[in-house]
This record gives sequence, C-alpha cells and structure tokens, in this order.
Amino acid sequence: MQNWRSQQRTSERSKPRCYSDQAIACALRLREVYRLPLRATEGLLRSLVTLLVVDGTGLKVFGEGEWKVRQDGTSKRRTWRKVHLAVDQKTGYVQAAATTNNNISDGQMLPFLLDQMPRPICQVSADGGYDRRTCYEVIARRGAKAAIPPRHGAKIWQHGNCRAERLARDENLRRIRQVGRTKWKRESGYHRRSLVETTMFRLKTIFGAMLRARGRTAQETETM
Repeated sequence: MQNWRSQQRTSERSKPRCYSDQAIACALRLREVYRLPLRATEGLLRSLVTLLVVDGTGLKVFGEGEWKVRQDGTSKRRTWRKVHLAVDQKTGYVQAAATTNNNISDGQMLPFLLDQMPRPICQVSADGGYDRRTCYEVIARRGAKAAIPPRHGAKIWQHGNCRAERLARDENLRRIRQVGRTKWKRESGYHRRSLVETTMFRLKTIFGAMLRARGRTAQETETM
C-alpha cells in the first residue's frame, strides 16, 4: 500500500504526481488484461484508488493499410515483433525477456537473455534454432549444461581424436547417434523446453497476440 502512494506532495492541482514503478506496472497490466485505452485505464485506477483510500507487455502490429486488408482481403505487408523468453522450469516464471524485429534469429538473442540472469544456471534447454557455436559458448561460460538437439543432418564440429576438450554439442550428437533422438531427449531433460511453449500460450491467452502501440519503444514497453 505504501508503494501506491504518490512520491510527490504538491498543492498545485495541475502539477502531475509521481508514482512508483510498481504502481505504474500494475496499471499497465490491468490495461492489457482488460484491453483498455489509456484514458479508461486512468479512470479505472482512479476508482480503485478511491475504494482503497490511498493517494491518487510472436505479436502482430497493424501496418499501413491493415484496415483495407480486413475489409477487402487485399494483400498488404504486415509487421511482427518477436518475443524471446527464458523461463525457470521449476516455477514457470519468466526470468528474462526481449523483443526484436522478425529478422533476428532466436540464437542471436540467447547471450542477451542469459545476461539478464545473474543466478547460477544448471541447464539451458532450447530447440534446434539455438544449435550454433555462439549459443554453446555462452552456455559453457555460465557453467551450464546445453540440452540443444543438433539439427537433422548435423555433422561433428571437432574430430574425436583432437587433443582439445570435447564439445558439448558434438557429445550430444554422438549420443543421439547411439540411442536415437527420442531417448536422448528423455536422458537430457530436453522436454523441459515445453514449459516455455506453455508460458507463451498462457501469456497470449491473457494478453492477446497483438500490440496496440505504434512506435518501437512503446511496443517494447507494452510487451514488457
């Protein structure tokens, strides 16, 4: 309740008040859940403040000509924003998030997501889109196990007779060749990755799959 109080005391009625990030984030969540315009959100918060007796975020972006597409069925270019998430498999909570244009691959964003997570990481489970050297390297630097299935037709990166330390990715591929992809997924705990799909479904069910903000910065804020 204390965090909901205005952090600025003023007698000037026209001067805007300053509120905590917690209060603002709560207001924006209510806006997204109930699909409200900003003015309606402000009205809702005013009514809640009165009742409480306290001191008073892939997403589709409608592009140019989108209304014509809906009405006439003509083809128009659409814009998408990709949302990248890292989820704790034990709690289901989102630990890191980022938004990008649709031309940025998942693997490119893994280092950025892991940088948002200061806690120790035991394992990173991700699909074949993360089967790239940079992903394995950043996971290794965090001292974590990489449960990433090499793509079909993948080849060994480093020969087994090489004196260098064996690559985790090559060991995954060798094990898959020995026992098959299905058994390897069970052994490695790769199926934990499905929890991310569940989280994506949960977020889209609650908030929807479209962004209302027009500008890039505003879209990132809405997504977060």
